[in-house]
Amino acid sequence: RRQAEEKQRLQNGKESEALDLDQGSQAISAVEHAMEHLQEYQAEDRKAKTAQAALARLRRQQQANNDENDAWTLTTPSEPDRDELRECIKTSIPVTDKRTTSSTIITKWITQLMKECHVHNWRELANVPDAAVLANKLGVPGENVQAWIDHAQDESLGEIMVEVCDGDVDAAERLTVQARSGTPKDLAAWRSIPDLLLEELRKPIQGNNSEDSSTNAGGIKQDEPPVWMDIDTISKWCNRAHSAIQQHEWLNWYATPVE
Repeated sequence: RRQAEEKQRLQNGKESEALDLDQGSQAISAVEHAMEHLQEYQAEDRKAKTAQAALARLRRQQQANNDENDAWTLTTPSEPDRDELRECIKTSIPVTDKRTTSSTIITKWITQLMKECHVHNWRELANVPDAAVLANKLGVPGENVQAWIDHAQDESLGEIMVEVCDGDVDAAERLTVQARSGTPKDLAAWRSIPDLLLEELRKPIQGNNSEDSSTNAGGIKQDEPPVWMDIDTISKWCNRAHSAIQQHEWLNWYATPVE
């Protein structure tokens, strides 16, 4: 009888262990699934924030220019945004005194950037011409500051393209997907031949075998050409892109990635 009881106890233990493993596996799968959706949400959230920022800055510029014939210029915002600066700094944090927490030193650098260097957001950080000058003021290695600037420029590119395109996020995406012109440098290259760019934008996306022909490979609806798809608007945007790269040299360093 004791042997039977012992056998039953071992059997129950194995079943319990198997159940624990199964529950653990399910929990891991649930976490992985949640992380995938979190990444998708963060990407969409960043896209929405970029569009909102660009639209807000475009409206301010339009209000400032009462004369509709005023030449378009790329306006760098000066509103303080500690979150933007914090994100840039977190991409490359130098080794500091272990007695000082990273959050504390980051807050200190953000305050220095705003008060001593007059850099209030990543758009202004992107325009910094010399990382060494900023590094000396902050007491931070130059390679770290350069990494901050690089990240600021990456983030600013999307905003600037949306501003060039009158705040139209879909237009900026279509330029990137269909014409490989997702940066001011690439868009400005069409300045003398905007009609050819218009032809590229009107072409169907290659490799789009989806049954739903109303959506192309880039996720852009193409039931009817959008209202901005005309030669006058395209020419205007190409000229704006040219103006932007004349204003800021760093915009000449970025080209649309070729997939």
